[in-house]
Amino acid sequence: MLFSCQDATPKVKKKPMNPTKTILNPTSTFSGNFTGIHNQKEIFLTLIPETGSKKVNGSLIIDGRKAKIEVTENNGICNGKITEEDTKKQYSILIKFIGQKLNCTIPFPEFNNQVLSFNLDKSSLTFGGNEDSIVIENGTTITNGNSSGTNGSNHKRNPEVIGKWRFTEVLSSGSGEFYASFSTDYFLRINADGTAITWTGKSVGGTNAVSIEGSYGTNVQQYQWYTNGKAFHFVNPQNNQEQVVNYYVEPYRMMFSYGNNKRVYQRIN
Repeated sequence: MLFSCQDATPKVKKKPMNPTKTILNPTSTFSGNFTGIHNQKEIFLTLIPETGSKKVNGSLIIDGRKAKIEVTENNGICNGKITEEDTKKQYSILIKFIGQKLNCTIPFPEFNNQVLSFNLDKSSLTFGGNEDSIVIENGTTITNGNSSGTNGSNHKRNPEVIGKWRFTEVLSSGSGEFYASFSTDYFLRINADGTAITWTGKSVGGTNAVSIEGSYGTNVQQYQWYTNGKAFHFVNPQNNQEQVVNYYVEPYRMMFSYGNNKRVYQRIN
């Protein structure tokens, strides 16, 4: 599920009040990219209106989990459904502008109609997915292809990879009383603004008789990043040199592969 029931607000009956009119943003349309944070979970939403129609399609990504959006606009409000990519569960969704904010409301029938509501801001970031797809850039529908420049604003970034990740490398040798093992954690923080940080975590290991523990938080390196199809680009901000690896991402794990080397990262809080 996109959110646990703890993220939602119970739907309760309220005493009648004077009706308040929702202030819609007259200069905004239901198109483009939007970002926000709810309960420390990063949210990314893309809306793509169909030409000559009131239908609006798009995607919603919450903490790496993706759902398809299918709504219809009527009088400044979008009503429709979302479909979770991994579970195929469907929920109703209402989308509207409140001032400059894009407000989304999702009820959960299995939790006594508790309601999840969050606000998003319009984003200048360009989102792209694992595969070639249609994205919105500067209000124009374009197709996912090669971009010019080094980590410029034209580069697309897959929001599914954003977050904190950990890869644990385990080395072992010998057997019996001569058995020895050593494990090291490697961390990767991928940010929505196109920056990324890597660092080495704690190393532990030893033999049956000796234990070893290394330092934590060493070898910190900063990068810029973007994605193009199935390629993940690490860019050195000092000299603009790029390292390109293939990647595959799921809600809670991501694999980098380059040559015969593969690293499987786990998403962590």
